[in-house]
Amino acid sequence: MVAVSAHKGLLAKVRHDAALLQASCLPQLETLLAEQVLARRQTLLRQAIAKGLLELRSSVAQLLHSRRREGTEQLHELL
Repeated sequence: MVAVSAHKGLLAKVRHDAALLQASCLPQLETLLAEQVLARRQTLLRQAIAKGLLELRSSVAQLLHSRRREGTEQLHELL
């Protein structure tokens, strides 16, 4: 948990006062929020990639099965 003084943070940003900004704890809050957002984004990206790979794998398997079946049918026609 981060105790933040919004008033001090805003004042520090307006005045470009680094010491007051640190005292407001706003940078710690910003860092914490950024890390949480990044972590969630990474999780969502991993899930999307995994889903895409599973769909691709399924499509390739169907295509290979279809081509194998067509090849077998052509072989029987030739014999």
